[in-house]
Amino acid sequence: MPATRVFPGELQDLDYVDPNDSIESAERLDCGLYAEGYHARAILCRAAGDAKTAAGFQFLAGLCTIGESFDTPQHPFLPLWQSPTGRTLLPADLTPQDVVAVEVLAAKSKNPALTAHLLDIIWETKHDAAACIAAAAAYLATAKALDNDKDWILAIQKFARALHLASRLGYDKPLYRSVVAAIEDAVNDRTIDPQSFRALRLMRGVLRARTSDPARLATLSAQIASECESVDALDCAKAYREIESEWRRHTGDPAGAKAAALAAAEIAVKLALRRVETGRKSALAAAGLLVDAIEMLRRAGAARERVEELRRRLLELQAESRQELQTTSFQVDISQEVKAARANVQGRSFASAVLRLAMGIRPVSVTDLKREVEAAIQNHPLSHMIDAAVMDEKGRTIAHEKGVFGKLGSESAILEAKMFTHVTRFQWGPRVSTFIEPARVQILNEHQPTLDQVAEIIHNNPFVPPGHETIFIRGLHAGLHGDFMVSSHLLVPQVENSLRHVLESRGVDVSNLQSDKTQPVKILGALLGMPAASTALGEDLTFSFRGHLIEKLGFDFRNQVAHGFVDDDSSFGSAAISTWWLILHTCVFFALTGGADSGRPLR
Repeated sequence: MPATRVFPGELQDLDYVDPNDSIESAERLDCGLYAEGYHARAILCRAAGDAKTAAGFQFLAGLCTIGESFDTPQHPFLPLWQSPTGRTLLPADLTPQDVVAVEVLAAKSKNPALTAHLLDIIWETKHDAAACIAAAAAYLATAKALDNDKDWILAIQKFARALHLASRLGYDKPLYRSVVAAIEDAVNDRTIDPQSFRALRLMRGVLRARTSDPARLATLSAQIASECESVDALDCAKAYREIESEWRRHTGDPAGAKAAALAAAEIAVKLALRRVETGRKSALAAAGLLVDAIEMLRRAGAARERVEELRRRLLELQAESRQELQTTSFQVDISQEVKAARANVQGRSFASAVLRLAMGIRPVSVTDLKREVEAAIQNHPLSHMIDAAVMDEKGRTIAHEKGVFGKLGSESAILEAKMFTHVTRFQWGPRVSTFIEPARVQILNEHQPTLDQVAEIIHNNPFVPPGHETIFIRGLHAGLHGDFMVSSHLLVPQVENSLRHVLESRGVDVSNLQSDKTQPVKILGALLGMPAASTALGEDLTFSFRGHLIEKLGFDFRNQVAHGFVDDDSSFGSAAISTWWLILHTCVFFALTGGADSGRPLR
């Protein structure tokens, strides 16, 4: 618990602090907007010589800078802003005496958003059941007030927090049932514009809840999808057909779920082909959308002939799209590189910015790297003739880099080892500072990405096995927000299974038949060594995964994570950041192309 109090005054000093005073004219129920008013009131009180009341309003201002992050319900608060020199408050900064002061202010509040915020802080610090109940009720009241054409996105966040808090007290409790009922009532509001995705977002909120009537919501989803199709709002229609499929699966209707999923996939095909037929024509965008549509058809159990037909069309689009691909080039001065990286993503939509982050640089070319290392050996032979030992942070030798003697062709394994050393030191490490981090921070500052936005990258992604989507979403989301400790431990272990999924989807056997007649599946090193892996990923991406994850002379990051060698500092080092980017790149690459071998026939 912190030793220094945030609120320096005494509880009786709060007698003259009215938390409703400075927010009466607030246009929106959003605590983040109240901090400025409370801060201004504190300045006026201080100027009038009332330091005690000023301290109370300044404390309120600080509490309102505790940002809400309800996409991550187990960690619902983060700083409203932070910089290299500091950040705003978090609940963990509050002492027990501070929390008592929060209780006093919460009891005075008449604003439901502020009340919910303060009670939630109390719940997070004290785990007081009464505060949890009251916070859930206040969030529900806030959500109902915000559930209008202007503020419905905020309402969904408040509904989500109310549902989470209510679930902590039990699914069979009246509070939980009342929150679910309120969300379902909001879904049934027929004044909602079907094309706003408002009902869809609300449905997603209760999809995992123990809702009483999923059949009714399945029917409603189908009705909205039909309305959207009738007015050619295909994006909207596709989304509602997909959630209709999920509802029908919940009702025990597999045939209905399959029919809805196939309908959603065919709408996705229409959307893809439109990108080369009307408006701003783009074969690259069409190919990416068609990959998604093909994966949807596969998962829905579509006829093989239909999938083959679309695979052929995908090949045509990919051939047309080559002229559209661009990469970012850098100058020697790192400040110019950083500026270029930021400019590459600045002022763009989230989807476009992430595409440029993921594809703005490509995996290192193995051919070019080999040529570069061979030239270095020939130009500086003495420095490459001596054996070198690679040691860990405790001085233990973990690998040997052998010197090169004689002709390089006879020492291919040694040359490859030097390639891993060279690329890790001179390319993978530096690009974190020159491209990945500047672009990521620019995207974060402009968009503050949500889980829903990140989910679009993963949706029906051929690299992500069904049932693993949330892990990838949470991992990529954490990385975008700079939490590479979380992203590394979520994403790195998934690569092995994703690679098995990619190979098995191409008809490749990824098991071993042992002498005891068991058939264990191949692990990561063996998978990356299969020719089929290089075919599916491409030579360059396969090399990058090896160097990032399993090669001792590379980052060896998968082994570092798996065996607990990654400490707090290295969780945010170049290996963690570069590996996160590599997985992001791979997900986007598969979303756009379906894999390096997308032109090969299905087996």
